[in-house]
Amino acid sequence: MMQTVLPRRLCAVRCLLLAGAVFASGGVFGTARAEESLLPVPKSVSVSNGVASIGGGVQIVWETRPSPLLQRAAVRFVTRLKAIAGSAGHGAPYVLHVSAGADRAYLSVDEKEHYTLTTAAGGARLEADGPAGVIHGLATLLQLVRATPEGAVVERVHIDDAPRFAWRGLLLDVSRHFDTVEAVERQLDAMELVKLNVLHWHLSDGSGFRVESRMFPKLQNVASHGQYYTQAQVREVVAYAADRGIRVVPEIDVPGHALAIVQAYPELAAQPLPDVGIKGENLNNAALDPTNPQTLRFVRVLYGEMGGLFPDRYVHAGGDEVVSSQWTKNPAIAAYMKAHGFETAAALQAAFTAEVAKILAAQGHVMMGWDEVSEAPIPKNVVVEPWRASKWTGTATRAGHPVVVSAGYYLDLLRPAAMHYAVDPFDTKAEGITAAQLAKYPPKNPGFSCRLRWTSTRRRWMTGRRR
Repeated sequence: MMQTVLPRRLCAVRCLLLAGAVFASGGVFGTARAEESLLPVPKSVSVSNGVASIGGGVQIVWETRPSPLLQRAAVRFVTRLKAIAGSAGHGAPYVLHVSAGADRAYLSVDEKEHYTLTTAAGGARLEADGPAGVIHGLATLLQLVRATPEGAVVERVHIDDAPRFAWRGLLLDVSRHFDTVEAVERQLDAMELVKLNVLHWHLSDGSGFRVESRMFPKLQNVASHGQYYTQAQVREVVAYAADRGIRVVPEIDVPGHALAIVQAYPELAAQPLPDVGIKGENLNNAALDPTNPQTLRFVRVLYGEMGGLFPDRYVHAGGDEVVSSQWTKNPAIAAYMKAHGFETAAALQAAFTAEVAKILAAQGHVMMGWDEVSEAPIPKNVVVEPWRASKWTGTATRAGHPVVVSAGYYLDLLRPAAMHYAVDPFDTKAEGITAAQLAKYPPKNPGFSCRLRWTSTRRRWMTGRRR
């Protein structure tokens, strides 16, 4: 699923908005060819007449000292260029001059992503404010290259580009459908080429816990079903992503979607473990007991351990689809709620969320949660990610929360791409599109959807949600 993040200028709505509208940043192309070639659409494009030959290959000339990270980006560019254009001929190379500023905020929501790219008849120039801009500019240049019977050419343009949203993510749900490290890294390569900059890695849910824990080894020994990433593999993926300008935000779900955790540590469960063999049993209903002092201790130690693997400032704690009966039908929890004045399960969850946010803050992180966490007052710095509908974007921003938008970007609904592009992440209608627009699109194919449950990797654009 896709996400959208807060624009650099906070405008009237305080959103970290992560939406698919990131692909339409306002640029207009002078030719159909350029318009078809560039994704996402750059902020500004001026098209010259004609093309320039690159049959002799492309030679990169650094006008500022390149870091090892940028040197590796250049190697990837050359490898990909060969795949598109073929091997260089015997002619003179097409020279690309590259300069990049320093950026201490690289791999954060404040990083410098602006760049300009000019491809002229005699050579090209890429100027970037920081490393991320160089990575994006090289991806853009690849999109301008095409093979012709006369040899490879590059379209002649001038591009001035910066993203509309600082957070442009994709959710990969490996709890439900485990992917190998190689598959995750292929996904990161694809994200680099279209300038997505956040991998939301959903690592725990009812289906399994997918990271090695040395503090709680039953999480992989019991709850991973033999499929998990070692801590060394996690570090490898995080480094691989960072090399491509991509942050990795882990999601480890509490207090709901916790079957895998309570299978490993049943003493933390709000209810007896469900019989996984019963047909029709909703295994995602299992929740932690928020009134058990050991639960918050477990959360503190687990997030502390995981935080050492994921250096990003944000940690996603889930918080969605907590079934109230998990708590209200537990006599001890019900008595606790009455004694402490919690009239609803949402109020109890809000108190639990506040404690989780404090734990993460003490460990140097900012908590993210799905929109259910905002149904009762929670700390203002908790980032809310609406998935049920765009109206939650409005309620969360009005309450003062940063927001990452997922509603309207579910790839597993099998809707046409045109529908996702039509969603405006700033819009707080049901899904960011009008009822008339929605009526134009066909419903989800039930048969295909059923097969997808068994075969899909459950990827969601920018950020997605459970179905």
